[in-house]
Amino acid sequence: MLMLNKIKQLRKARGLSQSDLGDQIGVHWQTISRIERQKTRLMAKQERALAEFFGVAPDDLYTKGDAPGVRSVHIQQHVQAGVYAESNLWPDDEGYDVVVPDDEELRGFSLYGAEARGSSMNLVYPAGTVLVYTSQLETAESLMVGKRYIVERERIDGLRESTVKTLWQDQEGFYWLQPESDDPRFTAIPVENLNGDRVRIVGRVRYSVRRE
Repeated sequence: MLMLNKIKQLRKARGLSQSDLGDQIGVHWQTISRIERQKTRLMAKQERALAEFFGVAPDDLYTKGDAPGVRSVHIQQHVQAGVYAESNLWPDDEGYDVVVPDDEELRGFSLYGAEARGSSMNLVYPAGTVLVYTSQLETAESLMVGKRYIVERERIDGLRESTVKTLWQDQEGFYWLQPESDDPRFTAIPVENLNGDRVRIVGRVRYSVRRE
């Protein structure tokens, strides 16, 4: 189910600028801009204020229904090699949606998204690229050399790094997580146990989307 807001259409129908609308509901014009570009979800308070201002039901703020040929994925996290933290999730008001093709092969699986940060994969995924992936637990598919995966690595102190790497196998049969970067700080990581606690393959990247 694709749910995109139609605030821009409602605003223009009233002949209002983004600043005008922002003043009406008590937010900055840049917040209105992010909402209109589908880069943040409407908070409940904003949704109520906009519905009241436009004189419509909250549901009428959205274009709903099955959109043939596409799926919407909400982005609420990032991946960045070399940065360890308790969580890479964002606050609720910082998420945004992207749209990807509705691949028949993937219709039975959930799609997840994360924004790439840093330079560890900048030859293929410049910072800001959105990576849409399926869960390895859900698909239960065998790992494939040459495919790119979302990877989680946990240190002894419990902090975790979430990143994306290409799976590679050397001539002796050992697996490596390979960066594709022009930054010499990032090197291949040997994977001794793909199902262990220290290194975990979270999911396989299916689409990459660049935000304009």
